[in-house]
This record gives sequence, C-alpha cells and structure tokens, in this order.
Amino acid sequence: MEKTLKPGALRMAAWGGAALLWLAPLVAMQFTNEVRWSVFDFAVFGAMLAIAASLFDLATRTGGDLARQAALALTIGTGLLMTWANLAVGLVGGEDDPVNLMFWTPMVVAFLGGVLVRFRPKPFSLVLVVTAAAQMAPAIIAAVMGWGLTLGPAAFFSLMWLGAAALFRMAPVTPR
Repeated sequence: MEKTLKPGALRMAAWGGAALLWLAPLVAMQFTNEVRWSVFDFAVFGAMLAIAASLFDLATRTGGDLARQAALALTIGTGLLMTWANLAVGLVGGEDDPVNLMFWTPMVVAFLGGVLVRFRPKPFSLVLVVTAAAQMAPAIIAAVMGWGLTLGPAAFFSLMWLGAAALFRMAPVTPR
C-alpha cells in the first residue's frame, strides 16, 4: 500500500507556509533596520510564493505516493529558493550582475526537460540529474573566468536537485 498524505492538508500547508514566508520580512523589519523591503519587493516575493504554492497545489491534485509528493515539494522549493537567492543578492557579485543570468539555465533545463518527459517520475528524475549538472556549469565558468567563486551555493542547489531526482526515482510508476 502506498504511503500518501491527504492532498487537502498538503495544499493547506503549502499556502500557509507561503503566507508565513511572505510575512517574515515584514516582521523582521519591525526589529531591525537591516531588512528594508519596498512594496515592490513584497509584490515580487508574493508572486514567487504564489507561483510555487500554485504549482504544488496543482501537482498534489494529481495524487501520488509520499515519495512523489516529497519530490515535487523539493523540486518546487529548490526552484523557489534559487530564484529568491538570484534575485535578492545574486550568486555572482550583486543581483544586477549580468553573469547571474547564467544561473537561470538550471530552471530552463528542469522546466523544458519536464515538459519533454511530461513530468513522469522516472524520466523526470534523469532530467533533474542533468539540471544538477546545469547548476554547476555556470559556477565553474564563473570560477575559471575569475568572476567569483560560487561553487558552494551551486553545489548546495545541485544537491537539492539530486535529492529530488532520488525521490522521483523512488516513486512508483502509475498507469495512465
């Protein structure tokens, strides 16, 4: 018997978590001057969280076992975290440094590869392995070119992509 969580509970957790994350900077702004967000910052972050929560909401409606649900959460969470880091501070230099455009490559690989394999767990796990390699490529290029050393953050995100790939590998194949 497959281990599953109730989709309603998962969706509620995703939306509740997104709301708490969205409010976290507002709370931090009450206690420190180090956090200074504008209305635009909150709007962009809110849109990112809404997209991530919506993707997870949509994905959990299709059902699946615990491994698949965890893989979806880790995949979407990795994409969200990488986007947030790249927009907030940039992975090389500042957030406006054009070199950071290279770090969007893994997101494109994951999305287009996912569409190509129709997000089926086993083939998508291979796409995420390629995504992990695509995550390291810009960091290696940046290091070789002397633009900055980003191997640590890139390795962190690569491990997250690989973790999601492993979880998708564990997900049972469901007949369509």
